[in-house]
Amino acid sequence: MYFSFNNGGTIVQQAPPKNDWDFVFTKYTHVYYDEPLTSPFRYYPVTGVIINFWNDVSGSVAKKDSTPDYVPFMDFAYGHVYPMPFTYKADVVGFDWKYYDFGSSQYYIRPDLYFVLKDNQGFYYKLRMVDFYDHSGNKGTVTFEYQRI
Repeated sequence: MYFSFNNGGTIVQQAPPKNDWDFVFTKYTHVYYDEPLTSPFRYYPVTGVIINFWNDVSGSVAKKDSTPDYVPFMDFAYGHVYPMPFTYKADVVGFDWKYYDFGSSQYYIRPDLYFVLKDNQGFYYKLRMVDFYDHSGNKGTVTFEYQRI
């Protein structure tokens, strides 16, 4: 699913031109470079988010207990943007905004983790994941919220 902040937030047709989307929810392979080449865990299939760095979208991570001067999602405002380090790394949002609990066999969203994205027009948006399941309990149906700041 490709998503654009334009027009109040819209889902864009699959594989749109690079100027028509900001991030995509997709399945991809994450490489754990610390794992040996022969490890079955080196190449790990995930469901996550890739930002459109080809269209000058950049991002930063806000995570409680690891981000200096962390501000909760609801309180984050434009004045909090400038000390944040932005990157064009495609998987800055990535997949670890969720975790798998083997006891319950469920994915859970990390509640104190969100992202700030800058689009190609210079606007900033805060983004966080809310759920990884739809109303019927099907996994991989991500619910998220965002706000232009």
